[in-house]
Amino acid sequence: MPCMFEDLYRMDTGEILRPENGEIPAEVYERIMTTYFPVTKERIREICGYRADTDSYPYEMIFSSPYPPFGEVVGDKENPDGTLTLFVDGVWPDYNSDCAFTNIITVQPFDDGTFRYLSNSIEKKELDIPNVYDMK
Repeated sequence: MPCMFEDLYRMDTGEILRPENGEIPAEVYERIMTTYFPVTKERIREICGYRADTDSYPYEMIFSSPYPPFGEVVGDKENPDGTLTLFVDGVWPDYNSDCAFTNIITVQPFDDGTFRYLSNSIEKKELDIPNVYDMK
């Protein structure tokens, strides 16, 4: 989801993302994404809209709603392989829902406090699972 980059950037740098001309420099985008996801730079360029002419990625916002769904961690489980599974309810104030859907996210934590996303599945609860492209 496009909005994840902005959140990861803020978490990683402690700064608010300030895209230039609607673009994010490739060096910045690729460093963040390869840090937090098990993905290669080449794969990122294939699937995230890499622009070779400007060596950048498009800055995308997906929600035009003032209150998009946000996550609330409601549980966790330590797995035998050292990974951590988080249970995250999608709270969606626009629809008066405190559990529109549930994300089940597995991360690999590291000793320095950082982590890498390994998987994410979504289960329908009170509302249909939002489609990113329908929300633009």
